[in-house]
Amino acid sequence: MRANLIFYAKSISILFLIAGILSSCSPKETSIPIIDLSNHSGERLLHLDELINDIQVVRLETNKEVLVPQRYMSFIGEKYILILNNKNILQFDTEGNFIRILARQGKGPGEYHGIFDFDVDDVESRLFIHHWGDAKRMLGYHLDTGVALPEITLPKRDLDKFILADDYVLVANELSSSWELFTISYEGKILDTLPNLNPRSYQSYSGRSKYLKRIDGKIYYMNELSDSLYLIDGIHKSAVFYFKVDNKYDFDNLIGNLLNVSYQSENNFMLTLSKMHTEKSGEAVTTRIEARTRFLMDNKTQTIDHLSGFYHDYFEMEVKDFPMGSKGNVIHLKYSALEFKEMLTKALENIDLNMNKAIRFRELNAVISEEDNPIYLVGKIKD
Repeated sequence: MRANLIFYAKSISILFLIAGILSSCSPKETSIPIIDLSNHSGERLLHLDELINDIQVVRLETNKEVLVPQRYMSFIGEKYILILNNKNILQFDTEGNFIRILARQGKGPGEYHGIFDFDVDDVESRLFIHHWGDAKRMLGYHLDTGVALPEITLPKRDLDKFILADDYVLVANELSSSWELFTISYEGKILDTLPNLNPRSYQSYSGRSKYLKRIDGKIYYMNELSDSLYLIDGIHKSAVFYFKVDNKYDFDNLIGNLLNVSYQSENNFMLTLSKMHTEKSGEAVTTRIEARTRFLMDNKTQTIDHLSGFYHDYFEMEVKDFPMGSKGNVIHLKYSALEFKEMLTKALENIDLNMNKAIRFRELNAVISEEDNPIYLVGKIKD
């Protein structure tokens, strides 16, 4: 009797297991919006005021010890502004006042050599960088105190991009890696990995990098081989949009149209379609952008507008592009002091310029030197 009961129980368990497997394997109804970039509503001029509220001019303090070189990366957050270059990492407050040199180039503790990528946890005030000097480790700094944080040891050296989550670090790897995405703890322990099903050589993705961005607590991701935008939870991908592109880029022959997300907020996407031109001479490959086409997509209605140009409402003039970046709810446009003075001069030639704005522009032009540190227009992302 007992043997029969055991056999019966095992049979029921097996049936439930089979049912579960069949259920998980059965096709589920999924509906991923397909955004056809050839199907747009027309051409229009994009106004900066459509994207940004309450623009303020932020002039970074300039002195001989904290001069910013021509090549640098920047972060504009709710609490701090960071300038990262190969010489040092400079920290300012949101008014542009210099706080400290956070780190310097070198081989000593807390020092670095070049920067591959960086991310800032603006809430917890942590900065982490991945640098050339020791690609096996990430260096961290506490922005409130300037004190170095414990290093994070990486399981792989070929890190491409990363994002600091609350209790883990999400990493997107190079195409040559066996992992497409992985997560690690702040102690460097591997938490989860997503296999890379399409490993390619470094040369095969010339001209494009991964897109990885956090918006309102959500992480978005687009890899080199896909024109799909994913929402990431840990390492798990769920497609949000598929972008249909004519003459899609061929990563083996390095030809075609290359899609990138130029800007993203909760409400809008700015997409850039680049027509690539490739020249090969022996083993050397040179890829350049032959032409660019810009689109603005409304995230709610999923409608597409082809952008014929850009209108800078602050300067009241048409411009070639917006040198724009965003982090959280903060959005910024960055200029060298020389570029900003040139914009002021051109704006003042407009006979229809508002009188109060003209007075402000003349005052700014008088106090800004061409050798000053970069100047930012900073505001909030428009709802």
